[in-house]
Amino acid sequence: MKLVRLSTLLFLLLLPITLFGQEFFLSNGFVFPDFKLGTVVFNNGSVVAAPLNYSCFKNEMIFKNQDSTVMTLADPSAIKVIKIGERFFVYSGTGAFYEEILVGDAIYYIQWRLKQVLEGREVDNESYTGASALSGGLANVGYLNGQGTGNYANLRMDMQYDVKSDNLYFLKVKNRFRSFNSAKTLGKFYKGNELEIENFAKAQNIDFTKPSDIGRIVEFCSKLEKK
Repeated sequence: MKLVRLSTLLFLLLLPITLFGQEFFLSNGFVFPDFKLGTVVFNNGSVVAAPLNYSCFKNEMIFKNQDSTVMTLADPSAIKVIKIGERFFVYSGTGAFYEEILVGDAIYYIQWRLKQVLEGREVDNESYTGASALSGGLANVGYLNGQGTGNYANLRMDMQYDVKSDNLYFLKVKNRFRSFNSAKTLGKFYKGNELEIENFAKAQNIDFTKPSDIGRIVEFCSKLEKK
């Protein structure tokens, strides 16, 4: 299985960086604690620099305009890659952006997600985004192209909410994102090495909810493939 790092192709003038995923989120519900200067590269070759962040509840890349208006990227399918700090995000084709993680010579992708639990039950993130409780009052959200507006519903402040990680992990196989959540599902992408992968997962106590463990086993699989 051949993996090509998209960001390497697009940012040849940048120094190569080994990326790493965050193990934990701050309680604001975003990948970054605040808006961070990023670069958006569009499919047509145009490049825009702007303060960006990623909502782990709504699975949306958001953008702060010069007048501090918060907007969401209106047409993510028009975007080839986003670089925020030293981290790269690619469009998934399904609305969300995945972070591209380089471990050794291998690449995997994380869809950073959080879920809210209210009094022992999960909250529908389509209805509740954590706007008031988690993002400092983020309310009206417009679009990058200025067409239309949307609203982020507010959480009731008199209720207790817990936030839990709900990440998804992917490999890119034949130009398609394929998810995995166990040694067995990961082994499907490395035919002939399934038993070795399962044995490694058991011996190393791989936790498929932790990005650091995902990185270890993906790197192991990549080395197996090269034997």
